[in-house]
Amino acid sequence: MSTDNETPRSRPRPDDVRPSASGLVERIRENATSIRQALTLAGVAGVLLGGIIWVFIRDLAGAALIVMLAGLILLVIDAAISWRTVRQAVFGRGGRYGLNSVTVLGAVIGIAIAINATLFWATNRPNPAGFLRVDTTATKQFILEEQAVNTLEQLKEPIKITAFFTTDTPQQAAAWRATEDLLSEFKRRAVKYPVTYERVDPELNPSAAARYGVTDYPAIVVEALESSRTQIIVGTNPNAGPGVITVGDVITGLLVVNQITQKQVMFIAGHGERDITNTVDGSAYGLAAQALARENYLITNATLQELGSVMATVDPSQWPAVVVFAGPEQALLPLDQEVLRDYASLGGSLLFLLEPDTTDETFLN
Repeated sequence: MSTDNETPRSRPRPDDVRPSASGLVERIRENATSIRQALTLAGVAGVLLGGIIWVFIRDLAGAALIVMLAGLILLVIDAAISWRTVRQAVFGRGGRYGLNSVTVLGAVIGIAIAINATLFWATNRPNPAGFLRVDTTATKQFILEEQAVNTLEQLKEPIKITAFFTTDTPQQAAAWRATEDLLSEFKRRAVKYPVTYERVDPELNPSAAARYGVTDYPAIVVEALESSRTQIIVGTNPNAGPGVITVGDVITGLLVVNQITQKQVMFIAGHGERDITNTVDGSAYGLAAQALARENYLITNATLQELGSVMATVDPSQWPAVVVFAGPEQALLPLDQEVLRDYASLGGSLLFLLEPDTTDETFLN
């Protein structure tokens, strides 16, 4: 119960309840530890998260670097605020032991990085030592064959390969990874003139496909940059396997745009030789012809009279590199022998695959 002697309480003025500058500073000081801990936690989280994204999600590499940079900035701000604590931690007794440990760890990491960088540089040389790059796959899919390397050495101008691939399904993504591995090997082994490549999504960039005249996918366009000659190679269905583009496909494109003549293997007919179109029988020579075609040799089938006509009318650079007799059964006629002698005397190569039980005994007389 109030009395008359009591004075009523007056309402506080805004200036009385507004925190003063000194009070705000005190509050910041009281919460300094929490602020530093928050900065440290946010900085470490930013660096770790950015690093994980950069390693595992290469498509977001730019965003990952931004996250890591933001984390580093927060750590620098935290170190600036807590510089006394940092100095004590680094130069104190415990800090010296920790600094030694960090130095040793940094040296080990530095040596590991240097060794890894050296090996990466050595293995990505155009012609690394055999012990540095060993392809252990059954099909040798990661190392180019000699035929491909020889083609790269004959290039007459720089080459650009545009790959039109979609990666919407796992099969399509696997097909592009296999094709990229193949194209990167061609790029690495190209020494005389560079070979570059890029992937274009035909659904996102249909104008690029229309410019080259590509209508079926997946496909690659091999383009000679100086002469502007192009060759379109359509791949197989990705659902049937990732190898939609083969080494032979790329070699064919390179040969066409560089106008390099394929080496021709001519199988002779007319003396009971094996049929090189037969791929059914177990001893079918058609399988051998297909294997040579996959190695990008031009396979032809002709008689010796036709070979004589080629020698009489065609430039010697267009002659077959080798003439093959695949199991002949009949003897050669004098005219055939004359054609063979002329071919061999002018530097041609002959390969006789004779059957002891069926070849005429006078075949080579």
